[in-house]
Amino acid sequence: MESALARRGGCGRNLERDAMRSGGRIILDLSWRAAALGLCALAITHSASAQIASLPGPGPGDPRIKEFLYDPDAIVEIRGQLGYELMIEFGQEERIENVSIGDSLSWQVTPNRKATLLFLKPTSKSNPTSMTVVTSERIYSFMLNVVESADPSDPETMLRLRFLYPEPPVPVVVAQIPPPPPPPPPPPRPEDFNFDYAQSGTKTLYPVRVFDDGVVTYFQFDTRSAAPAIFVIGLDGKEEMANTRIDGDYTVADLIAEKFVLRYGKAQAELRNRAWSKRPKPQPAPLPQPSQSG
Repeated sequence: MESALARRGGCGRNLERDAMRSGGRIILDLSWRAAALGLCALAITHSASAQIASLPGPGPGDPRIKEFLYDPDAIVEIRGQLGYELMIEFGQEERIENVSIGDSLSWQVTPNRKATLLFLKPTSKSNPTSMTVVTSERIYSFMLNVVESADPSDPETMLRLRFLYPEPPVPVVVAQIPPPPPPPPPPPRPEDFNFDYAQSGTKTLYPVRVFDDGVVTYFQFDTRSAAPAIFVIGLDGKEEMANTRIDGDYTVADLIAEKFVLRYGKAQAELRNRAWSKRPKPQPAPLPQPSQSG
C-alpha cells in the first residue's frame, strides 16, 4: 500500500484505485479510499507532533543528563520511563510556586522542600499530557510522554533535565557629562568699593591702601616695615582686637567699622570711615497690629 502511494506521489489525490470497470467507467472502492485517507491523516499528525515540543539535548557529561536553553515560548518534551524517576533543575534563584499537570493520575510530581527541584515519575502507560510550572522568576511549559522501557544505560534515556539561561544583557553605561561649572563672578567695579578713609596719628603706621566692600575691610601695609595690630571700637566705645586674616598682599578684617585703631608698640594711628554715615540704616520692623475683635 505504501509503495503504491509513494509511486503515485500524494495523499488523497492520486489514490490507488481498485480497477473495477463497468461499461468503460472506473469505479473507486470507497473502503480503499477511506483507508488511504486515514494513512495520510496519520502521517500529517505524526509530522505535526514532531513540532509540538522541543527535545532537550545531552549535557557535556553523562548524556542521560539533558540540558535545555530556556525559551519562554518553547514547550519542552519530557520522556519518562516506567520505574525511573526524572529530576528537573531550575535557576538557582528560582522557587517553584505552582505546578499544574493534565493527567495527574499517570504522573507523580513532587518538588523538594526548598522548592528548587521537581521530581517526575510516570506511574502508568498513558497518552501524552501537558504540565506547567510557575516559579518566582519564569513560566515553563512541558509535554510529558511515557516511552517504552529501555536499557537505563542508553544515552537516549532522560534521567535529569537542567535548564540553562541566556546571559543577561550587559547594561549600557551612559557617560554622565558633568554640568558646566558656574560662570565666574563678574569682576568688581570701582563703585563696589569704598576708599573714603581719613588717616591720623603716626604716619609710619598708615597702610599703603585701605578700602572695604561693604562686608570686610582690606589693609595693605608696606612690606618693608612690620604690620601693626588692628583694633576696632566696639559698641561700648572700647577697643577690641579685630579678627583678621592674610589674603595675598592684604590683611583682611572680617567686618567694616566707623573707626579702626592701628598700634605698634607705643605708636598709634587712626583710620576713620568717612562713608560710614552714608550707609543705609536698617529699618526697624513694623510693630504688629492689634487684632480687632467682632
